[in-house]
This record gives sequence, C-alpha cells and structure tokens, in this order.
Amino acid sequence: MSLTMLLVITAAYFSVLLAINYWVSQKRGDRAFYDGDKSSPWPLVAYGMIGASLSGVTFLSVPGLVGAKGFSYMQMVLGYQVGYLLIAWVLIPRFYNQKVVSIYQYLETTIGMEARLVGALSFLASRVIGSAFRLFLVVLLLQHFVLDPLHIPIEVTVIITLLLIFAYTATGGVKTLVYTDTLQTSVMLICAGVTLYLLARELGDFSALQVSVSQTTFDFGGFKNNDNHFVKQFLGGALLAFCMTGLDQDMMQKNLTCKDSISGQKNIITLSLLLIPINLLFLGLGYYLSTFAQEANLLVGRPDHLFPTVIFSSGTFSAALGGLFVLGLIAAALSSADSALTSLTTCFQVDILQDKTFSPKKRLLIHGSFALLLAAIILGFYYAPNGESIINRIFTVAQYTYGPLLGLFLFAMSPKRKAKVIYIPIFCMLTIGLTFWCQHLLTQYLNFSPGFLLLGINGTIMYSLLVITSTKNLSYEK
Repeated sequence: MSLTMLLVITAAYFSVLLAINYWVSQKRGDRAFYDGDKSSPWPLVAYGMIGASLSGVTFLSVPGLVGAKGFSYMQMVLGYQVGYLLIAWVLIPRFYNQKVVSIYQYLETTIGMEARLVGALSFLASRVIGSAFRLFLVVLLLQHFVLDPLHIPIEVTVIITLLLIFAYTATGGVKTLVYTDTLQTSVMLICAGVTLYLLARELGDFSALQVSVSQTTFDFGGFKNNDNHFVKQFLGGALLAFCMTGLDQDMMQKNLTCKDSISGQKNIITLSLLLIPINLLFLGLGYYLSTFAQEANLLVGRPDHLFPTVIFSSGTFSAALGGLFVLGLIAAALSSADSALTSLTTCFQVDILQDKTFSPKKRLLIHGSFALLLAAIILGFYYAPNGESIINRIFTVAQYTYGPLLGLFLFAMSPKRKAKVIYIPIFCMLTIGLTFWCQHLLTQYLNFSPGFLLLGINGTIMYSLLVITSTKNLSYEK
C-alpha cells in the first residue's frame, strides 16, 4: 500500500468522524457528553455497541482461534446470552430508577461512598490497562504490515491516533459515540463480509466448513483440566458478559443514553442476539483464512497475524481489499479506544472528583490527560523488554478487578445487609490475593483448571467477606 493511499483513507475516515461530531455537537445539552441527553434510539445503540463489543482483539483474534480451537468460541458466545439477560432484567432497571450518570453511583446509594470510590478506581485501573492493550495490538499489526514499510515510526502512529480520537470525542462524548460506533461497526462488518465472500468464492468448499462446525463447536471432554470444556466456556461467557458489560462504565454508558429502562433492556437483548451471527461470521472467516493460508503455504507468525498475512502476503487480492482491511483495522482500533476515553473521563469527573457541575474545562483537561496516559502506556508496552509476556500478565491481573466489582454489586442488591464500608478497600486487595491462592490450590493439588470460572470465584470471595462482616439493615425490618 502506498503512503498516498493510506493518507487518503485515513483522512477521509477521520473527516467523516469529525463531521459526525460537529453535527451532533450542534444540538446537544449540557450533559450530552455523559448521558447523550437520554435521547439515543435504542436500535442504533444496540448496533453501535457491536463494534465496542468486538474491538480490535475480536476483529483479529477470533479468526485466528479457528485453527487451534475450531468453532468452540461459540460456547462462550452462547453463555453471553445468559449474562446479557441478567443485565437486562437485574441491572438496567436499577440504574435507570436511580438516574445514575456513572453506574458506580448505584454503589454509593446502596452501600456507601467507599464502595463507589472502590468501584470507580477498579474500573479506571482495568479500563486504562485493557484499552491500552487492545489499541496496542491493533496499532502493532497496522505498524508491522502497513506503516513500517512506509517508514512511519510507531510514536507518530500512536500520538496521531489518540489526538484524532480526542478531537472527535472531546465535545460530543457519548452522544457522538452512539453515531460513530454505528459507522465503525458497519466498516468492520463490511470488511469481514467482503473478505469472507471472496475467500468462499476462491475455495468454495462448503461441505468441509459444515463438518468443521459440527465437529469443533462443542467440547465435553476432560472437564477438570480442559479450559475449553462446554460448561466452563458457557458459564465463563455468562460471567464475562455480566461483569465486563454490565459492571463496566464503558459499555453501560451508551446503554444509559436510551430514554428509559425498557429501551435499555431492548438494546441489551438485541445486542446479545446479534452477537451470535456476527461471531459466526468471524469464525467462518477464520476457517477460510486458515484454509487459504495452508493451501498457499503462507507463513503465519501467530494467530493474530492470520488475517493481515492473507490480505497482504498472498498476492491474490487487490489493493482495494487491502485498503478496506486497513479501514476495518482503523475502525476496530477506534471503536474500543474512543468509548474508553469517554467513559474514563466520565468516571473520573463524576465519581472521583464528584463534580456535580459537569465543568467543561475540567472535562477537557481530564479527557486530554487520559489520551496522553493511554499513549504513554502503549509506547511502554512497545519498548518494554520481553514486552508481550509483560502485557499478558498485566492484562490477566486487570481482569481480577472485575471480581471485587462483582462481589460489590451482588451485595448492593442484597439490601437487608449493611456493610462495614471502612473494610471495603481492604477486602478488595484481600479478594485478589485469595483468588490467586485458590487458583494455585485448584491447579496444583486438585489438577483442576478453573478457566473463566475464576471470575466467579473472585466475586464469591468478595461477596462472602462483605456478608460475614455486615450487620442487619434495620431500616428494612417490618
């Protein structure tokens, strides 16, 4: 790909994003950055949230999974349905009834300010690391396959990307994201769909695809030490969906832009149903990419490289498809990073600073500071010795923060108990330590690999600590 073509694609795409932000900003209220003026159409929110749910990791990693694990990822996607139903019927009515801007305000009203601050800090820590990690993966591939041959340094790529994200989210915030996410979801799906069509036309072996789906979707073998077992994947999917969507300000902030609780529930249920065919699309794409790479004798360094290797190294596909892939890669990167930047700003301003005036000056300062922080972390990942293993460890630790959040929210929905809030920060640290210890005991002494069930263990420990040290809430006594 030439530098001219790359610049044209990038300039055109960001021009559209900036135009959307300008259009949205002309008719927004004072709190539109945070709650979208409670006027977002729920079908648009549901469709746009697909892009944020997929992100660059799914865009690149799910197709790469097929070679090693077949279609077994669908076991987790089926579990998502349970998690999203719980969000729709348990969490959304509570958030809407209390008219929260940040979902961690719910913890304050039901437990206390300490719980709100712990919830907000847990989110900030996990989202900063997780978002930097996701954006890093996509930037690294874009750098390796497209920008390095054009002699563009990664520092320029990272800084320009985050400056442009800042430019189109700083004023409109979540109100802008409802519309830009629709564009970015469409770009990702068009890229995947066109590539799948071209590969299917090239290979045309539908019977082998059907056999692969029937033979590799469900795994019921070796429950104890098989992380891919159906029960672990299904329950893990339900837990991940409930925690990483329902207890995550990034994902829920868009949902809370709908006009009422019913619209929010429709949004989440529609999103959950759409994720089934969309993940099948990416898994089917992965099957054909793997088959094509084998027949063309392409050397694929790692699973994440499968998609770009086929597009850029096979010599079979046109420059137009290469341009579409770059556009899809940009959309995949932005769909996660832009909403993360907005939710981090909201959480810090509303929960940590307790700014009830929603000061625009504070918001811009916080927004810009988080953009710089993400850029610094991404570059730190890039230059860290043995960076990949460090990133994986940090990302794994970040997921532990959802366990204490799960325990806090479960306790918050048990109103007949009153927590001793002074212990909550201690319990969070203790929960993470006990979870590591439980994992060690299960794997070393029982030869049991918990997989994603560890998230449930984590949340149960936090909830148990809160219950054991709590007292009866006399205001609920008859």
